[in-house]
Formats: sequence, C-alpha cells, structure tokens
Amino acid sequence: MEAWGLAAFLLESTDPTYARLFGSALGNLLPGATEEANRDVVIQRFVAAKDLATAAVDVQNYWKAKMGFAARLAQGTALLKEKNLVAAAAAFQGALALRPRDDSALYFAGLTAYEAKDYAGADAQFVKVTPKALPPGLLAYARGLTAFALKQNEAAKTWLLQAKTEDAAAYEKLVTSVLDLIR
Repeated sequence: MEAWGLAAFLLESTDPTYARLFGSALGNLLPGATEEANRDVVIQRFVAAKDLATAAVDVQNYWKAKMGFAARLAQGTALLKEKNLVAAAAAFQGALALRPRDDSALYFAGLTAYEAKDYAGADAQFVKVTPKALPPGLLAYARGLTAFALKQNEAAKTWLLQAKTEDAAAYEKLVTSVLDLIR
C-alpha cells in the first residue's frame, strides 16, 4: 500500500522533479537485479535529486491535503456550526465530489445553502435526498421551510404538514408557527 501511495505522490505532485524521479527510477531498474540492488539504485537517484527529509515532508503534506469523504463532511459540519458558510459549502461540495449521492452530504449542502439564503440552491440539494435516509420529518421540514422562503406557500404547507405527520413531537410547534404565517 505504501508503494502505491508513494507512486501516486510522485505522479501527482505539483513539483515536476518528483515525476521525473519516478520516470528515471523506472528506467534504471534492472530486470535481472535483486530487489535490494534496484532499491539502492532508486534511492541513489532520489538522494542525488532531492533531500530525503524534504521529500518525506512533501509526501506527508500531499497526503494530508487529500482529505477523505468523512473528513470533508466533518469539516463542513464544523464550519456550518461556526456560520462559515462559504467554507462549509466548499467542504460539502468536496464531499459530494467523492460521493455524489450521499444523503448526508446532500442534506448538509442544502442546509448550508438555506443558511446562506440561497433557497433555490437549498431546494436543488434537498430534492436529491432520499426521503427515508434522514430522521422522520427532518427532510420534510427542511423542504417546507425552503418552499416558504421561496414563497411557494402551497408546497410549504404540504411539506410542513408531512413533517408534523412523520414526527409530531419534534415538529408540532415548529410547523404550527410557520403555518400561522402562511394563513
């Protein structure tokens, strides 16, 4: 696994020296040589072109920058709590780039858009969420508030009543206050 990680770094690094080193290392491998002899040739090439301590730091920085889905989702939710909506939206878009149909990422991207008062953008995300993927009433409530913000009162009523039906204990008061504004 580490060898593939190093190969990925060498090929994808923004420093072209690493790609050249990779090509040079491959070109200097000898088919009849032992693994140890070939490893020594590769190390000698690296040492001649780059300081190994610098290369080690470069590799670590490269992989730290390669955030996975869960890290992007966690980062986005933390940024959303801090009301850093631009950065949160970027984190959720990064998560969606890795898993385009993930319901949590879609919901949080929609919630971030809603908080930024981009109600059409919020609706565009919420409509993609699988209804049963979230706790009962949550998606319907989010869609109802978004429809209300878009001045789509009939759709807002439908969604808000659905939220109340799905989880009356959680949404009864919340829904009633918004429905009172619509009437």
